[in-house]
Amino acid sequence: MISVSEYINLAKELAQGETDAHRRRAVSTAYYAAFHAFTYSLASSLVPEERTSLFERVYRKPEHKQFSDSGLLHGSDQVEFIRAAMKNLRESREKADYDFRPFDAPPEQITQLINYAEQVIETIGKLDLELRLHLAVNVLIVKPRDQSGSGQRAGAKVKRNK
Repeated sequence: MISVSEYINLAKELAQGETDAHRRRAVSTAYYAAFHAFTYSLASSLVPEERTSLFERVYRKPEHKQFSDSGLLHGSDQVEFIRAAMKNLRESREKADYDFRPFDAPPEQITQLINYAEQVIETIGKLDLELRLHLAVNVLIVKPRDQSGSGQRAGAKVKRNK
């Protein structure tokens, strides 16, 4: 598994850098630390043996938006915190990775994002197996509903009467 603590330590080192690229990579690396902690938690709750192709397939299955959008429906404070934090971290990572304008985040904001990622990782580590299994089903199996309010599953074809 990717070492989440190494990612966090690298993000902290990068945050001390002088360049725009250092700050951007710090934000992105902090997000990926949290993302990998979550994917590992989900995969290990379903597949106990890490060194298998099944574990790898489950580990690699989640999509980034599933952690911050409707893929995390549960209602517990822990899950709501993870959902909101992952959304915030993902949006910050997307800005850092894709926005062509100068990255103007002050060092304090980058440090705050790294601390936020650490809190997410800690919260994920405290989830009990039942909750991790619930999340695994929501993220890996259940498709989110269409956000238009039509009640259709995302990507579902709608049959129209002519």
